[in-house]
Amino acid sequence: MNKQCTNCPGRTDHTTAECPIAPERAAFEREDRYIVIKRSDLAKVPVNYRKALVDPLAHLQAHLPRRECLVIESDWPEYPVAWQMIEARMTGGAVVNQQLTTAACLWKREQDSGFYETGCGQTWHFTDGTTPEENSAYFCHHCGKSLEVQRLIAYQVGDNDIVAAYDPAGAIEVLCTYNGYELDEFTVDEVVAVSDSLLDSTEAFDQDEGKTVPLEKTLRQELEELTEPAYLHGWE
Repeated sequence: MNKQCTNCPGRTDHTTAECPIAPERAAFEREDRYIVIKRSDLAKVPVNYRKALVDPLAHLQAHLPRRECLVIESDWPEYPVAWQMIEARMTGGAVVNQQLTTAACLWKREQDSGFYETGCGQTWHFTDGTTPEENSAYFCHHCGKSLEVQRLIAYQVGDNDIVAAYDPAGAIEVLCTYNGYELDEFTVDEVVAVSDSLLDSTEAFDQDEGKTVPLEKTLRQELEELTEPAYLHGWE
């Protein structure tokens, strides 16, 4: 008589990782099954050796069963994801769709160093000091998840000071550092995100001139140009 388990398809398959009845699976090991030679590598073989190496390989390939393979090089962002999918299938782990919909890896830029702290516990630095987008980096090279850079938010701290920061506590720190205030002069209750209408406003009250003046750039435009927390300006 088959034992039943509510965790498994059909209640008798015992194929899920959560099934208490399923037999213990062997540890997943990556196999080295194939010899992969890039065509660009063959093109670099000196002419004197081509007849002895390249021609026999082409002859051998012509007499082998045709195989369709997908080669993913280890420096591609899809490489760790592909291995995760294969391992999950072999060990009865989460289905592919669950893995592909996991949260993105959140990267946060450190103001002092310019390095990015990744959500998976790594540190990354672009040698030219640019952003992931400018380097066409869309996946985390460590965990393989889609890459999401933590975005700066425009906050109003106190009566009229506008700063760009990642969170309310960071907004207080930016303002106090800029104006020389003590950190305890403000609380997070005095920090609010700037509204969309204010972000897109084309004029502001200039405290020095005592009147409303046109802006060269909107707050939103200034915010999009920043790569780290910063003081923007006073606003009324």
